[in-house]
Amino acid sequence: IVKGFTTNPSLMRKAGAKDYQNYSKKILGVTKKPISFEVFADNHNEMIKQGKKISKWGKNVFVKVPYSNTKGKFSGKVIKALNSKKINWLKENFNNIPFYKIDENSYKIPAAWLIETSGFKGKDFGNFGVHKTQPLVLVNYGKASGSDINKLSLSIKEVVNKLFKIELETEVNII
Repeated sequence: IVKGFTTNPSLMRKAGAKDYQNYSKKILGVTKKPISFEVFADNHNEMIKQGKKISKWGKNVFVKVPYSNTKGKFSGKVIKALNSKKINWLKENFNNIPFYKIDENSYKIPAAWLIETSGFKGKDFGNFGVHKTQPLVLVNYGKASGSDINKLSLSIKEVVNKLFKIELETEVNII
């Protein structure tokens, strides 16, 4: 099952793309799934400009940044600039979002808040669901399969990703 797509400027060119933005927007016209587009500039300031522009193409768009440019210079400055844009976007769109600054480039947003705000806290799906007071706990009411619980987990991750452009990491403890 396809959950999203990733692109690459050189592969898009090989596929016949002559205008990166127009070709990308055609791709966006055929899917609502998460899709990533990579900046192709080599200069870090240009990478930041491209990343900001690309991020505005759609709600399902993620920006890819290479680890370093062709001169081997780490793209940390680019990542920092685009991450600060993301936290600002989250604060503007979700004014009650709790977050904790970890360092200059990173923030922690509680997964429980993301899951609850996505509408899953206390949600009952018959034989399984999400705990009514603890959104991080998925509950088997006795007749659900492991596959049911896993599908619920994947659904939660997908909805959180669509709403917040944040990919949750699963920390599984099966009891």
